[in-house]
Amino acid sequence: MDIESFYLFTDGFIDQNDSDNIKFGTRRFRELLVELQGNSEVEQFSRLENEINNHRGKESQRDDVTVVGIINN
Repeated sequence: MDIESFYLFTDGFIDQNDSDNIKFGTRRFRELLVELQGNSEVEQFSRLENEINNHRGKESQRDDVTVVGIINN
């Protein structure tokens, strides 16, 4: 079975810094999306939310964070 996914997102996820002022980053975000393929929508949302919150730690959210996935199962 082929799984195809399409994601639209703002730069907020990628640009979010941690306590060392290191951004989440494009490469890491892309790798996360690839890793999430094949999981349910609920699992993907939960993992994205956990990843950004763990990365951010005690830092405040600096921008809007929007990720829209169109998943063809």
